[in-house]
Amino acid sequence: LYALARDDAYKGKWEAAAEKLKRVIDKHPDFIQAQAYYSRAIVEQNDQDAIAAWSTQTPPGNETQAQYWIAAGAWAERNGQT
Repeated sequence: LYALARDDAYKGKWEAAAEKLKRVIDKHPDFIQAQAYYSRAIVEQNDQDAIAAWSTQTPPGNETQAQYWIAAGAWAERNGQT
């Protein structure tokens, strides 16, 4: 499911990617790569509720993932924090 979600992400299908990644991290909350891609997917959708929920339950180590930083930068830019 993770591989399918990454394929969706590569194609810019963020809603489909987020749905799949949510299922993955619900079952494997410490899967950092899935967490990072999920953060990117929900930021790309500007899903404020999902962002707020995700930010309270992320495992340590997300800061080691490029997708996390891409999501953080996009979120900051959208919120005037550049």
